[in-house]
Amino acid sequence: MCASTQNARTWFRAIQPRYSLTALNSAHTTGARSRFNGGPLLPSSAQFQILYFAEDHQTARFEFGAMVGSPHIPGRAIPNPGVPALVLNVQIRLQQVFDLTQVRSAQVPLQTTDRYQSRSPMTSVTAPIGLAETQTLGEALFQTGIEGFRSLSAKIPYARTLMVFPTNLGRGSSIIYIDSGTVVYRIDGTI
Repeated sequence: MCASTQNARTWFRAIQPRYSLTALNSAHTTGARSRFNGGPLLPSSAQFQILYFAEDHQTARFEFGAMVGSPHIPGRAIPNPGVPALVLNVQIRLQQVFDLTQVRSAQVPLQTTDRYQSRSPMTSVTAPIGLAETQTLGEALFQTGIEGFRSLSAKIPYARTLMVFPTNLGRGSSIIYIDSGTVVYRIDGTI
């Protein structure tokens, strides 16, 4: 198993500027469909909260959709004018993290990949629909009680992301957003 202790480290979260005071609120994620969360596709008893972070500012912006184009070619990555973003520096201390970036020890035994599909009657490819493999994986990892997991970015395959389950945080774990020396939002583990 790839569970490990992670010391305090800064991760980055892109949000809409209007949500800066509630930047780490995760209640709304229970019913929101995302890469690792089926949200409304899950029975209400199986829905869970999840927060997404990236290892650097650029990855946070790409994951959020605030940057478009190719991060691999100079001059080909441009800001998305329709998606304003505020990137937060967040101090995260977790005790139990599953690392999906370790291909041999995580992805091969779990038979996972880093692809994500979102189809609907409005897309040219309409089937299959329902839970994506990554959403099923996110639900399974949440059910283990682990605090979070690392994965490769869906937008920048050489960068890492961190997904945290706020309701699974144990004692001694925390997520803290500090701006200009003031704690704006804090989540402490209680389990």
